[in-house]
Amino acid sequence: MPTKPATFPGVTITQVMLTPTMAQQFLNKNHPHNRKPSPEHVAVIAKDIAGGRWLFEGSPIRFDTTGCMIDGQSRCLAVIKANKAVPLAVVRGLAPEAFDIIDRTTKLRSFTEILATRNYSHTHNLATGLYLYTAFLGGMGLRRQKTSPALLLETLEANLGLSDSCNFVHDVGKLPLQHLVSMGAITAFHYIFSQINKPLADELVKGLSEPTGFKGPLTRPFNNLKHKLHSQQVKMSNTRRRIEQMHFIIQAWNAEMKGKPTCRFSYKEGDSLPDIEGLQGKPTQP
Repeated sequence: MPTKPATFPGVTITQVMLTPTMAQQFLNKNHPHNRKPSPEHVAVIAKDIAGGRWLFEGSPIRFDTTGCMIDGQSRCLAVIKANKAVPLAVVRGLAPEAFDIIDRTTKLRSFTEILATRNYSHTHNLATGLYLYTAFLGGMGLRRQKTSPALLLETLEANLGLSDSCNFVHDVGKLPLQHLVSMGAITAFHYIFSQINKPLADELVKGLSEPTGFKGPLTRPFNNLKHKLHSQQVKMSNTRRRIEQMHFIIQAWNAEMKGKPTCRFSYKEGDSLPDIEGLQGKPTQP
């Protein structure tokens, strides 16, 4: 016997092109107890809209029976910020109590899980490396920033060598490396450095992972780097330490590229990331 379709008296669902004007009208009816919107989150959505990466995935803008918008303020603000209309569904007539349980029935899929569904390996470190590389393309140095999954996937598809670098880092020496340096950071650096001098980039990863270190004198920049990383006794949860590491890795790379016999390291909080020797400009973000 055919299943009778479920009905929800008083609830309507419509499809709309949400324009900036309509978005403002919706915001005028925003629920008074909605969370304060995150400018960073709004900027991420707006960037996807402006870049043509917006995809309607089924989540509607929702209104209750009193006419209050109980879900959708960030999307409305992003449409206004991007000044571009997007297709959306609008649900009206929900019980006011629905406001209390929105977002509690859904667990967001992490970007690591998204990479796993696409059969990538070492997804945690690949995700970290990709976040850092995307920040690098966006002019944020190598400091991780909030980025949408759509932009991250677009960046990865345009830079599949990042996955190769991640696999190389793991194959060469995951166990020794992970106690010395951020695996995600060394993945991003190996990919960037490989575009300049791949044998030297490979040597950096191998030398950091091998107990004997690098060929050549102990004062060689890469040997200086390994000693520096060891002496730090780095705790990977410490953000400042990770930033220091990134500065030191670039300083050692630059010294090697310039043929210097040794390298002195320096970092003060707030220092901009050094330019990378040999990198003529950098690719543009999608």
